[in-house]
Amino acid sequence: MAYITLTDIKTRLGISGTAEDTKLQSMIDASIAYIEEYTGRNFSGANKVVTEEEHDITPINIRKDYTTVFLRNVDVNSVSEVKLGYIDEVLLPSDAYRLSKTGRLAISGRAIRSLIQQYDDLQDIKVTYSYGYRKDGVLSTPASINEVIAGAVENMRNKRFSGASSEKIGDYQINHGSGGGGSFKSGSGAFSGGSVYTADMLAILDGYKVYNLGG
Repeated sequence: MAYITLTDIKTRLGISGTAEDTKLQSMIDASIAYIEEYTGRNFSGANKVVTEEEHDITPINIRKDYTTVFLRNVDVNSVSEVKLGYIDEVLLPSDAYRLSKTGRLAISGRAIRSLIQQYDDLQDIKVTYSYGYRKDGVLSTPASINEVIAGAVENMRNKRFSGASSEKIGDYQINHGSGGGGSFKSGSGAFSGGSVYTADMLAILDGYKVYNLGG
């Protein structure tokens, strides 16, 4: 299962025409972006690949058995490469690190000490990995997450027809304009759509938040 589609939303809302397609897709995109930011997770049903860099880890952790790097995302499914160094990057062998399900990457202190004897500048670490929510080992989108997206879109649409000129969801703002038009753009500001996400919807999202996961 993947994220709910425009066709699914239109069926749910009983919309047959195409006049609102751009607006509805903007609402779907805004809701997905907010949910991923709010929970810290990727529910798309597909892996996302990112590269992260951390700095100044070697002087602090060189004497430890393992140097632990906390990746920004959980549900990490694979690490394709780990590099040390800033100017001269050194690729670590795959047996020099291990990964936890919540995105903690433990790098062998012995491997780091061995490399430091050969290279001067190894204070930066670069990790390339893929992540995505899995259920029973399969990448998927929880039905409850799609229900939250659908509910948020429905609430945003209702607010538009009630006369609201714009909605701000996380870092995204939808300007309604007249009729089925309007625009969608990113911007700054915190979530302020209390009437868009109900308490029940936020309770669902809270259950998926990163801080509610085990180690």
